[in-house]
Amino acid sequence: MTNTPPPKNLGGEKRDHFRGRASPGNRVDLSYRRSDGSKTAAGENESKTVAINLGVGGVFLLSLTPEAVGSKLKLHLKVPSQTDQLRIDGEVCWIKSGEQGSAGMGIQFATLNTKALIALRNYFSQLG
Repeated sequence: MTNTPPPKNLGGEKRDHFRGRASPGNRVDLSYRRSDGSKTAAGENESKTVAINLGVGGVFLLSLTPEAVGSKLKLHLKVPSQTDQLRIDGEVCWIKSGEQGSAGMGIQFATLNTKALIALRNYFSQLG
């Protein structure tokens, strides 16, 4: 049995996170809907936002009107390495209030299908 050091604190993340560590990357445009079909917290059927800190386990979405913790979402995002939109189910695990550009919600992905996992891994490998 070996001792594994704790994850490095990359990108200023100050807590242990469900992704294990912050992930590098560009901002990715994303839209989401509530899984139950109700309107989003912004009062829309589908909200558009920017995904930052994207990883294979989850993502942080910028939003001044985040969904409640526990909300189930259907995410649609397009990473530059992929021609088709990725459709990923997720759940809001935490929210962060603040000003535009820093407020939002942490989303944990449900089980990723093989296509989405490969597309994300390819995207990350292109980031260097």
